Amino acid sequence: MASTVIGVPRRTVVTTALVVGLLAALVVSAAPARAATGSIVFIKDNNVWIMAADDPAAARPVTTDGTADNAYSIPAQSDDGVVYAVTAGGLGDIVRMDQDGTRIGAPFRPESLAVIDGLRLSPDGAFLAVTSTESVRDGADLIRLFEVDFVHADGRDSSSLPQDLDGRHPVWYSPTGVVLVPHAELHYEIGEGLATYELGDDTHGPWFDACPDVFADCVIPGLPDVTRALDRLAVNDPRNSFGTEPALIVVYDMAGAPPAQPTRTCTFAGPEGVGNVFNVVWSPDGDALAWDLGTAGAEDTPPPAPGIYVATGFSGGDCEAAFSSAQLVVPDAGQPYWSAAPLGASPGPTEPPTEPPTDPPIVPGALVDGGRLDGGGNADPIGQAIATSRFLFGDGAASRVVLATADRFPDALAGSALAGAQGPILLTPTGGPLDQRVGEEIARVTGGDGAVLTLGGTAAVTEEAALQARAAGGDRPCAAPFPADCRYAGTGREHTAALIAATVRAEHGFSAALVARGDEFADAITGGAFAAASGVPILLTPSNQLNVDTERFLAENDISAVIVLGGTVAVDQPTFDALPGVNKGRIAGAERTATAAAIATDLWPTTGLDPAGAVLVNVRDANGWQTALSAAVASAVFHAPQVGVENPPAAIGTQAATYLAGADGPVMAFGNTALVSVDQLQQAAATGG
Repeated sequence: MASTVIGVPRRTVVTTALVVGLLAALVVSAAPARAATGSIVFIKDNNVWIMAADDPAAARPVTTDGTADNAYSIPAQSDDGVVYAVTAGGLGDIVRMDQDGTRIGAPFRPESLAVIDGLRLSPDGAFLAVTSTESVRDGADLIRLFEVDFVHADGRDSSSLPQDLDGRHPVWYSPTGVVLVPHAELHYEIGEGLATYELGDDTHGPWFDACPDVFADCVIPGLPDVTRALDRLAVNDPRNSFGTEPALIVVYDMAGAPPAQPTRTCTFAGPEGVGNVFNVVWSPDGDALAWDLGTAGAEDTPPPAPGIYVATGFSGGDCEAAFSSAQLVVPDAGQPYWSAAPLGASPGPTEPPTEPPTDPPIVPGALVDGGRLDGGGNADPIGQAIATSRFLFGDGAASRVVLATADRFPDALAGSALAGAQGPILLTPTGGPLDQRVGEEIARVTGGDGAVLTLGGTAAVTEEAALQARAAGGDRPCAAPFPADCRYAGTGREHTAALIAATVRAEHGFSAALVARGDEFADAITGGAFAAASGVPILLTPSNQLNVDTERFLAENDISAVIVLGGTVAVDQPTFDALPGVNKGRIAGAERTATAAAIATDLWPTTGLDPAGAVLVNVRDANGWQTALSAAVASAVFHAPQVGVENPPAAIGTQAATYLAGADGPVMAFGNTALVSVDQLQQAAATGG
């Protein structure tokens, strides 16, 4: 039976806290942590291990292929039992697996610094906060850099989430909020404090200064953790790694989530001379605290027993007594991560969703001020389009469906005017058969008796998919002004748009037309919302040369007014000048959200439309166009212009805010929070009139 000194008195007097010093040697054994719940994943012998928190003696490996040259590090575990780790000692990818080591999905890695040295899962398991570090030379000096990146825990593209945050070692206190150690001097003189960060907000916020005026009371936080109940905070203070002063674990009482200020309660002093007390983690119920203790110590001091320690009883309110219960539960192990997942948990679905995460009502809805329709957004654009259809149309209420590919925007850009308020725009993958969900929605929304109009050639939507879609709509034949084969397939995006424009003009009779660039979606998408509501067709052209199909349509169809969307970067002046006709104008803003606002302010009222509220969409994300395209039908149904936002955490643009301030009606977001953040929606709704 091994024994070691677990704690000693601190040499300085701390007036605001109780220093826990265990004067006598504590006999330790592999006894279970008392009243422990959940399971702990950790690193031992270069591999990921797992143990039931109440039975550490039964710890077992999760992986077996880790070696000294390719070690696993920084494990984490979701509450449903998905285990995460980083390969190659932090230099490799993030991998996911079940508790038996069976890999889940593909490995992934954010655009981080060289070494990933921290993973923290959000409370709902949706996001990972990733800390990375790298040492660089600045002349003769060696500087250590840190950054935090946020990624989707299921490995999907995370470019829309905050990246390159200046700080380290975040821990979640809400589904979207973290406490972290900020970069030195960002908020405090030498970094002796903690800050907060909220997804959707691009600035740190100082939380509290851990180094008050009395230097003896100073704490330099290392790796923080908060209980799920937000009633306690623990931090390690490893500043004395190579001295004789003991490293510390400091516990604070919390009165709730930040910005409520914590109160220092007690301090645990590690063995004298030991500086690497790391990875302080609370149990899910907040009653126990685990940490790992390394072997580094000052000269002439006996090496401590390395491994994972657990102290219990913090819920009883006696911090000193809880620390006195500390036991070494797994020798020669480290990097503990405590999860609510029981040993033997079976993970649920862990891949990016193939079904809408919400179940929108099948009866038509109405815009809800400050509301959101999230059917998957950029994570599941097909599901988002279906959710929009279900929100807008009851069973059998649509006379037509417009079908486009979910993977490329060119053929879809002009389709909103074809849909109007008569039916939804639905999406299916390029190549192969129709997405089953789409077929089911076509059958529902048309009642098995509706026209299905396909955009683009068979390279965009296969003939197999188009036939299946038409069958779901009752195989209704297409007569003029629709193409006989129900497909708008031009020689290119501009020709396809001209074919669609011919149908729109025949149905609505307007002698005006919109023109937008065809190689970017933003202006055509938000202009398409107006086109859907008004019945004015939208045509496409390259930015610096008038397309021949667009020119021919304008010249041959007696178009008396041409409105170009976007500034001279979108459609340059020579191209504008080459447009047929003399009655030409331009609707433009300084950037894409400003152009969307100008369309809402200057274009909508000109055709007798009475704008009511706004549909809030992302006009920047590479996979945001699908959500905005399907939401154009909502603009037509509710006479609500689209207002564009940049990728979170950008604020609402000035021109957009000006429009919203004068708008009369609800403001509703379409898409997930990766497209329109909570803060953006709240700001827009608060600005709206």
